[in-house]
Amino acid sequence: MKIWLRAASVLTAVFTLGHSFGTFREPEGAQVPVATMMRAVSFDLLGFPRTYWGMFVGYGELMIVTGVLLVVLLWLLSGMAADQVRPLALAIAIAQAAFAVIAWRDFFWAPAALNGLSAVCAVIAVTARRGSAP
Repeated sequence: MKIWLRAASVLTAVFTLGHSFGTFREPEGAQVPVATMMRAVSFDLLGFPRTYWGMFVGYGELMIVTGVLLVVLLWLLSGMAADQVRPLALAIAIAQAAFAVIAWRDFFWAPAALNGLSAVCAVIAVTARRGSAP
């Protein structure tokens, strides 16, 4: 179980690192006019002025924080007793499978593959023999 959860943690770390590079890079090429419009369109959100660009970047940053949390959780779970770990590891596997589907549908293959592989590793960990070491 330990090796599979650590593998899931490393795959999630690679995803999070890649997401960080993408989030903080300035748009280029055909993306520039879209980003310019996103920055130009502002609206009131519960009394605060916001832009679509700010929301876009904010969601990207939330995804990075979520990725870091998953990396740490998976690593910590890898050192715990298997019976205690299974429910949380299964919940993480389901979430990462959902991330993979969304990434495939709305983004591109790399985040889908990393999240999908991480989900598979967590499922393997969850289904490992009950008597195996943590």
